[in-house]
Amino acid sequence: MVLFADRTARQGAHETHTHPATVRRLTRGFRQQGMLGLLPDEVEVVVWGRAKRISDAVRQEIDRLKALYDGFHYRELARILFIKCGEPIDHKTVKTIWHESPVSMQGRLDLLDYHGLPYPCRSLPGAAAGH
Repeated sequence: MVLFADRTARQGAHETHTHPATVRRLTRGFRQQGMLGLLPDEVEVVVWGRAKRISDAVRQEIDRLKALYDGFHYRELARILFIKCGEPIDHKTVKTIWHESPVSMQGRLDLLDYHGLPYPCRSLPGAAAGH
């Protein structure tokens, strides 16, 4: 009945078997608030806000951690991020951000074999004598 603007409140009331004042009130509520205007006044409407925006500090820390090591568990990352950035974050959110991050893990660093290096004490004078 709200969709048909060419009908009067009396015609809408006759078609829906309600009082014309009720039809006027619902029509006015629909025009002002949309679908929420059709709800009775005693119904509490809780409007959920948008999802919390993730700070740049958290995103940068995830990028840094991802570059260091690719084997973190998401709950582990959430704990690290909470301690490091001070912002509580869910492990499912961490998973989403982790997969969105374009950063790839750094390659393995070539480490020297310490067995092939000369022993530092042997190169000191008098080390062979046991002084």
